[in-house]
Amino acid sequence: MKRFFLLKLALVLILATSVTQSCTNLDEEVFNELTTLNVDLTKLTPEQLDAAIADPYRSLLAMGSHNSFYSLNAVSTDEIAIPHRGADWEDGGQWLRVNRHDYTASEPSVENGWNNLYQGAIKCNFVIDLLESLKGTGTFTDADLIKWQSEMRGLRAYYYYWLMDMYGNVPLVTAFQVEDPAPATQSRQVIYDFVTSELTAILSTLEKPSAAGASSRFNYWAARALQSRVYLNAITYTGTAQWQSALDAATMLLIMVLIL
Repeated sequence: MKRFFLLKLALVLILATSVTQSCTNLDEEVFNELTTLNVDLTKLTPEQLDAAIADPYRSLLAMGSHNSFYSLNAVSTDEIAIPHRGADWEDGGQWLRVNRHDYTASEPSVENGWNNLYQGAIKCNFVIDLLESLKGTGTFTDADLIKWQSEMRGLRAYYYYWLMDMYGNVPLVTAFQVEDPAPATQSRQVIYDFVTSELTAILSTLEKPSAAGASSRFNYWAARALQSRVYLNAITYTGTAQWQSALDAATMLLIMVLIL
């Protein structure tokens, strides 16, 4: 029995030593994320770039998840209600507070909505900077890079539109690498000006599909739709109505429908 115990103890010590030795290098080799550190930009493949461009769109899916952006918007209106079923769906009284507009900044839905929208915007920043660094490398044409940058700028404007609409004064971050870990908030007017100026600037370089359903990415028509929504609510964000601008953007969409 004593011999068996000693053999067992020796085995444990050997295993412990091997585990300790194998954990001295904690640098992780990442295979499923694209960063400017792990990719030779001159050898970047179209498939890798497609994956990078697709990543910011993932936040759109999360926007429809429960206890985040959608729930916060819907439960705070008459659109839906989340009644208690005994202890089920009580969730600490969060939805009752949201429905009564008594919610606080610490509500899970408020935090999740904020984090999700900024995650999408910051991912857009990464791709925009990545595309900028590819210019002149010969890997892709500058015309394509500008078109994809415009797509990401439009999607970023969409995220900032909802941040402005839901949270009011928010930080405006337009680069992936920033020195200030806690940037100051900007007024709704500043965010509104940024969103509208971005949408205007990219119209001429966005993809403009000629058939309905030809693209599921942010394109010219998506920019026009977002413009009409932003201008329609401009009086809320800035105090100045922009009814004609809203009508002009919406008219462009109607023309598209008639043409198609």
